[in-house]
Amino acid sequence: MKLAQHYGDKPANELPMLFQRILSNCTLDWFRRQKTRRALFSNLSDFESIDDDGDFDLLENFVSPTDSRETESAEDTTRRAQVFHEIEEQIAALPAVNARLS
Repeated sequence: MKLAQHYGDKPANELPMLFQRILSNCTLDWFRRQKTRRALFSNLSDFESIDDDGDFDLLENFVSPTDSRETESAEDTTRRAQVFHEIEEQIAALPAVNARLS
């Protein structure tokens, strides 16, 4: 829709490149919105002190997520998906293997 709305007057040979750019930007925007929606915001006052002295060190109690997809950038996620897609295409293009051994 964006291609038709904003670039209808462009020459036909420029449309594929413009479409790829629009698709890329929309994909990155989607990933950014998802990352923002999943972000966890907390006040330091929400944490209780473990020691009796009242000192609380957030870094000592921080547990990082074990799933790297939660912390990687949208660009890395997109690049990984593109690599997997390319690998699948290459595997599909391989000739069939004869299962019968002589």
